[in-house]
Amino acid sequence: MQRGLRVSRIRIGTAALLLAATVIVGLGACGDDDEPGQVTNLGTPPVSADPEADADPTPVELAPGETAQQVTVALDEWSVLPEPVEVEAGVVEFVATNDGDELHEVVVIKSDVAEAELEVTNGVVPERAVDFRGEIEEFAAGETASGTFRLEAGRYLLICNIPVHYENGMVAAFTVR
Repeated sequence: MQRGLRVSRIRIGTAALLLAATVIVGLGACGDDDEPGQVTNLGTPPVSADPEADADPTPVELAPGETAQQVTVALDEWSVLPEPVEVEAGVVEFVATNDGDELHEVVVIKSDVAEAELEVTNGVVPERAVDFRGEIEEFAAGETASGTFRLEAGRYLLICNIPVHYENGMVAAFTVR
């Protein structure tokens, strides 16, 4: 009986060691291979308005004959300037230009709160705590990036959610009719 117990402990110990090694190797493989400023998440809106839904958006697919409305967004230290500031409900392509000196991004949030009233934790707006609709991930100064999103009628905020950028004023109201 003693011997059987000892063998089980060895097997369990070996299994735990193998599991730990697998997790460590797996974590190393999950690193962010993106280079700074590389835009990798273009045109990625969630289709669900459910704030409890997972924030992994899916690409927008245009229906035959459907076109995207284009909105240009100028980013710098410390402003977000969309033009136009109002569009019809449907597919909207944001073309953002980083006119600043730092990395910037555009996060699209459906919200009725005032521009400066989003909750901030550790310098950023927690994207799972808002009605996140998609984003153009951070990109370098002097570059242009775009994202296409299907938006229903409502009030939206466009923010740069890099730490302290939103708090420094990188937010603009945007309306979808």
